[in-house]
Order: sequence, then C-alpha cells, then structure tokens
Amino acid sequence: MKLSKELMLFSVVSIVFLAGCARGGVEPTGAGVIITSFAPDVQSVDAGSSVSFIVNLKNVGGKTSAVGRALFFGLSNDWTFPTSGNPGIVPTLAAADPSLGLSGEEASIDFVATIASTAAKNADVTYDASVRVIYGYSTTVDTLLRFVKSDFLRTAPNTPKGIQSSTATAGPLLVTAAARTPTLTSTATTGRVQFEIQNIGPGRVVKDMPTDGVVPANNLDIIKTIEITGVGETGKCAGTAVASGKVTLPDQRLAGGKSKVISCDVAVGDLTSFKDIALKVTITYSYFVDSTTQVTVLKGLE
Repeated sequence: MKLSKELMLFSVVSIVFLAGCARGGVEPTGAGVIITSFAPDVQSVDAGSSVSFIVNLKNVGGKTSAVGRALFFGLSNDWTFPTSGNPGIVPTLAAADPSLGLSGEEASIDFVATIASTAAKNADVTYDASVRVIYGYSTTVDTLLRFVKSDFLRTAPNTPKGIQSSTATAGPLLVTAAARTPTLTSTATTGRVQFEIQNIGPGRVVKDMPTDGVVPANNLDIIKTIEITGVGETGKCAGTAVASGKVTLPDQRLAGGKSKVISCDVAVGDLTSFKDIALKVTITYSYFVDSTTQVTVLKGLE
C-alpha cells in the first residue's frame, strides 16, 4: 500500500533538558548538534492508539547552539496530532568542555501522534515518520599569518612564511585559511589571504529558522553573515568593502561537500623584513539534520 507523505502539524508534549555530565574528558567532534536517536516508544500498535516519537539530541561541536526547532512530518492522514503543547522548540545546548571532562549538552523531545480507530486494515501497515532538527550555530577560526618581503628572503631564505598557526572550533562547517601571497614585492603593502568554507556535517545550511513548521525550498544553503577581523580598515573580502567587519554571502551553496572561497586583502604596511598578522573569522548560520523511523499499525480483528 502506497502511503502519502504530507507535512503534518506538530506538537511537543515534553522537552527534557539534560546537562552534560562528566565522562572522562570528551572531545568535541565536527558535527555540531546531532540526532543520537529517533524512534517510537512502541514498535507496533493497534488502531486508535497514541504513539510517542522521541528524538534525542546532543551538541558534539565546539560552540553553544542557538535556540532551534524540531519539525515532525510523514505518516499519513490517518494520524492526528494534539494542538496544544510546545511547538517543537529545541533549547540551547552547550558545547563539550574537555577541561572539565564534560560532554556536550543533550535534549529529548517527544512528539505524540494518534492513529484513527477506523484506520485498521486487513494486514499490518508500516508507516514512515521523519524529524528535521534546525538550530543556530557558528564557527570561528583564529589564524596567524606571516608576510615576508622578497628582498629579505634573499638574505634569509629559510624564514617561515604563510600560515604559522590556525585553530578552528568544531562544527558542521569547516573554515580553513591559506595565504595566497605570503611573499611581498618590494613595493607591495597588502597581502592576500583566502578562507574556504566547507560543509563537512551530515546536514544542510538553511537561511532562517522556520516559524510555521515549513522550510521553503528557496530557504536553503544561505549563510547569514561572515565576520572577519584583523584585515584592516581598507580590507576587502569577496570584492566587497568590509563594513564593520561583515560580509553577506548570498545564495551560498554548501551541500555535498562543496565549498566557497572568500578572498581578502590584508593591510600589511611597509616592511623591511616580515610581519605576523592575526586574523579571526566567524560565520553564523542555521543548520538542519534529519532522521527517519517507522511504526507499524497491526491489522484489525476479524
């Protein structure tokens, strides 16, 4: 039997907020907020019964997540949802703190659905259910760049240049830096650095948090803003003057491991040897992850 997969209204009966507990120095990974499990409280029910679909979440990244939403959909028109309750709010979840041996915070959300008593068939029917968890996140990378004058390199050819160090917070988006012009000519006063933004998480970037339980198709793959500090007052990134250190990235495609490269001109000034410049890049975005499960409605009694 082919079942329709229409988006359903959702309600949450309860949200359980779980603080991270000491677990022997848990290190954050790069996935941000993940769905650790999603399943009904019972695998099979009779028609006319209610089922709790429970989604468990955990922040395994390096930043505290912003308030998000959990959307429940699937099943069929034979199922109904209560109209009261918390509408799928995902609370903020703190990141892991390895120095204290704390893992990332967790949350549990219940969605209750009732199968109509008239939905009994002459055979068992299995229904698919899905959940989409959308949350706000950010990624920060601190990079130390060294620019060296070409004249100085002739006298000291072993002088290190380019990226001296770079550290990034764990999350679903990876930001890496590369010095494109670490060696400057005798007349150059600016250098160029590139930042590559790549989706390494299990989900997708979304522009805004939904307010009505629906994520429009044109709402995907757009980063809100990127903030770059340390490029100087006259710095340029992606061909746009840096106003208050922010550059908007329109229609940013990040799915499937694709990346976006942002180029920045760094004000180095007059040099006789070399100069180290510290740059910080912070990007803010919303991100979603999905999971599916099943529940079986037993055939009716003859």
